[in-house]
Amino acid sequence: MRTLTRCAEACRCETNATRASPLLVVLVVMLAGCSSTEPGTGTPIEGTTMRRSPATSTADLPRRPTDLSTSNVDACSLIPNDQKAGLEIDQPPLPGPDPVFGGTQCSNSVAAWGVYIVAVSSSSTASKWLTNSTPSNSTVTSVAGYPAVTTYDPRLVNTCLVVVDTSDRGLIAALISDRRVTATTGRDQLCGRALKAAGIALATLRAKQ
Repeated sequence: MRTLTRCAEACRCETNATRASPLLVVLVVMLAGCSSTEPGTGTPIEGTTMRRSPATSTADLPRRPTDLSTSNVDACSLIPNDQKAGLEIDQPPLPGPDPVFGGTQCSNSVAAWGVYIVAVSSSSTASKWLTNSTPSNSTVTSVAGYPAVTTYDPRLVNTCLVVVDTSDRGLIAALISDRRVTATTGRDQLCGRALKAAGIALATLRAKQ
């Protein structure tokens, strides 16, 4: 119950199930479904960038430098202890199944404002996400050369999701929800912080290969 309460407070959104967009439902499900394991080690990754172009097809995604396996990867290990201060994470990690990408996820909460949720999957890709998400609200990004999509729902101004392709069958994702953000003018900075978390997770994943 504490986990669900913490995640619900991070979201603080009201939706009508009959009118909610698929993306809005996904974001709410990730926040509501987040649920402790030992974190791993890693270093921040360089070269996290955003290209200001709407994502419209899988052809927009850059090629991967190399494939990274996500099999049997603990989502809570992807944000190591020595990187948590930089993200302001100050609560124990809370692991659980990921209801969106079909893998596992880890909630990394910040008592003062919200949560980072990191997900890992070996059965989905950013390309699939791009195909299923709303193009006008998705932007092609690059995390250390790895193809990714940054996406959001306009009605959930305090949340941003980054999905990174790691192979033809795998991905990692980083979602941020910050209840201090109350207007769309703060979204670029919000998504930049999600990109930072995705970069750390990707660096840790690369170190595990």
